[in-house]
Amino acid sequence: MNIKNFGAKPTGSKKVAYERLKDPVISAKYSFAVEMHLMDKEDQGMGKSENTQQKWDGITEANRKAATEVIGYRDHKKSDNIMIIKVSREQKELGALLNSIHDPERKDKIRKARNQKLNEIHALMKNKDKLVIMDYKEEIENSGNDSGRMYKAVKAVQSIPKRKPVQIQTADGGIAAEPSAQVDIVTDHFRRMFSKEDIDDMPTIKPQQINPLFSKEEIKKAVKSLKNNKSAGGDELEAEQLKCGPDVIYENIADIFNTIVQTGENPKEIKEGYLIPLQKPGKGKEPPSHLRPIILLSMLSSYCRC
Repeated sequence: MNIKNFGAKPTGSKKVAYERLKDPVISAKYSFAVEMHLMDKEDQGMGKSENTQQKWDGITEANRKAATEVIGYRDHKKSDNIMIIKVSREQKELGALLNSIHDPERKDKIRKARNQKLNEIHALMKNKDKLVIMDYKEEIENSGNDSGRMYKAVKAVQSIPKRKPVQIQTADGGIAAEPSAQVDIVTDHFRRMFSKEDIDDMPTIKPQQINPLFSKEEIKKAVKSLKNNKSAGGDELEAEQLKCGPDVIYENIADIFNTIVQTGENPKEIKEGYLIPLQKPGKGKEPPSHLRPIILLSMLSSYCRC
């Protein structure tokens, strides 16, 4: 069981901008890049001799490489705050002016002015939540006799979420403050929940030949039916990636499923998932029994349910 550390905020993580795949040009380039990476792997002597795990790893690697090469990452530095946009525009204008003049004294003054703007942007980014509240406050003050406009602004301020510390209750009734201790308690709780001794064993189905075999068309139909904007599982593949992939992807997945039913050999992603504990509505935040388990499945496992 792999439980993500919900008590710690990930640092330095980059997210691929999968929304760019809506652009037909980027989507076509992405599909071609995936196919090229798979062909490179075949040229290196890998392909038919691989087991199911190696085949799926090859698919995920090809998609991952194509994503970073063609799609690119999201720009987390951009902001929709009016004040930040204004100062950012001013520093860009100063930067363009800096490259167009040759007088050393004037150039030094412009460089200092631009550095001040950059420092101002950094300070504004750190206090983004405060800026949002200030914007709504100004909206309230300018609403005058417009009660509807004022009500919307007040409601928006009240709806701004306030971060609260995670609290997990220990066996002796105390509170586990450290994220590692919280994860240990939650892991033990869900392990006991999913490992009850009185549950009947599932019937064992022996591997056997099926007729007809899984086809590329079946897999393609299942892939196209997947919903977008869903969290990825352990393989870190998004539905959008495989929807925009080349037909060779669907052929390889069909081969994987045909091998699974005939030999019983399957990639680990079929049976694994990330368990994310979420707070149950209206429940206290201390006992682990008040957490709802959400399992993030891999794309390969999702096909089995389509």
